[in-house]
Amino acid sequence: MLTILFKILSILGIVLLILLGIALVVILLVLFFPISYKAAGKRTAEEFWITARVKWLFGLLRMNCDYPDPGKICVKFLFFTLYDSSIEKPEKTDRTSTETTGNEKTPASAEQTTEEHTPESVGTPKLIEAEDPTAFSATAADVESAAEREDSRIPEPGTPEPAGEAPGKTTDRLYGFFTRIRYTVRKICDKIKNILENIAFYKNLWNDPDTQGLLKHAGKRFGHIWKRLRPRKLTVNATVGTGSPDTTGYLYGIYGMVLPKLGKRICITPDFEQAILEGDFKASGHFTAACVLFHSVRLLLDRRLRELLHKIRQYQKTQKK
Repeated sequence: MLTILFKILSILGIVLLILLGIALVVILLVLFFPISYKAAGKRTAEEFWITARVKWLFGLLRMNCDYPDPGKICVKFLFFTLYDSSIEKPEKTDRTSTETTGNEKTPASAEQTTEEHTPESVGTPKLIEAEDPTAFSATAADVESAAEREDSRIPEPGTPEPAGEAPGKTTDRLYGFFTRIRYTVRKICDKIKNILENIAFYKNLWNDPDTQGLLKHAGKRFGHIWKRLRPRKLTVNATVGTGSPDTTGYLYGIYGMVLPKLGKRICITPDFEQAILEGDFKASGHFTAACVLFHSVRLLLDRRLRELLHKIRQYQKTQKK
């Protein structure tokens, strides 16, 4: 009995070790297997297009992007399509048509409604049944009093009509108008005061040594990420013109200053006569998810970032109060 139990436990242990090994291999592949990409584009007076290709795990998982012709994003794993933006989704059924068909009346109900609204039924008065005989006298007295009130409102033929509004109504309207103006001005002043207080708070927060240290740390981490993400090969041939010779000259001067860092594969030709932006480019590179994840986690675990977010939340709570 014990030997059978030990065999079962050994088999379970082997299965667990195999599953753990597979999970470890998958995690290592996701983190450290490079993701390669290629992009190309062209812009002229006659045509404009951009394409991008992303591959991972020897092309088992790939994504293709084309713009504007045919203008789609397609993600495939082996021979299976995981996502394709060019596939038209089935249109939803029109609910309004079903509602109108559901609300249609049957012929029998239509005949009943026509019988109910015949002119005879409308013209025939309904008899009022009253249990108390004094109800008729009460209603008659109410009718007479209402008729007297209406007669009192009708002016006599010789009396002149009022030429304008009473002075009290005019003063009330003016008072309400100036009250609204005062309320609007006070509201605008409160908003300006709130904005100035926010500017002062964020200015002090920006000048805080911890915030400045956090910004330097973030710049360092983003620099490492960009160093891994940037294209290993980049070729650009472009003709650039702003339509103004002086502005084009300034831009070309900046290009000449950064040319040693860009390399010889980037060639920009200035056009001092017209506003133009034409050319083509090709870019390719690769990166690993481990590098991006490592530097992102290092930035998120920074104590100064948590303290900065805590200060902002506390200030927003005090503003709401």
